[in-house]
Amino acid sequence: MSVKQQANISKVFDAADKDHSGVLSDSEIQALATSIHQQPLKPKDLTRLKNQLIDCSKTLPNDVRELEPSQEVFRDQKMSQVTKELIMNCKPIIDRIRSTFPDQKKYKYTVMGKEEIHFKLLHSDVAEADRIFDDVRQRPRKFICMNDDLDYTQSTAKQVQNKLAKFYQSMFPRPSQFELPEGKSNRFLHMDEHL
Repeated sequence: MSVKQQANISKVFDAADKDHSGVLSDSEIQALATSIHQQPLKPKDLTRLKNQLIDCSKTLPNDVRELEPSQEVFRDQKMSQVTKELIMNCKPIIDRIRSTFPDQKKYKYTVMGKEEIHFKLLHSDVAEADRIFDDVRQRPRKFICMNDDLDYTQSTAKQVQNKLAKFYQSMFPRPSQFELPEGKSNRFLHMDEHL
């Protein structure tokens, strides 16, 4: 849940490249400027962005420059073709995009309320185990967590363990597509054994 990822520079370029030509036109450069500067967009912000693009184009590696797609015609004759490669290799613009679009969560998730979860502690008391299993059956929820707090030195532990197996077989009679077929087992029980 806490893993973050930086703004995707490629997606910011794609959002500005409305005609999907692979090269930003004058109006698309203005759209990019609008998305990474405070509003209203000031003429000096647009000029600074264009100057940064011109400066970055001078340092663009030749092998990247040769990949330039069809030519755009700019009002400013010094302006190079503004490609995704140019943006991806232009540190001032990358820094500006990253400061405008804060780090985002890498993985989608939803925090569920307690009403969606059964968290039960199983002890070696057979009657208590029956109450727990009945409660889960009576009030189904999306998640079930059965915490094994059985005291295996007590004679009733095996009974509770058998009831737990029957409970799960009654709740989930068909195996998941990720389970091994009956009678098969994994060759390794732990990841370090596999490696």
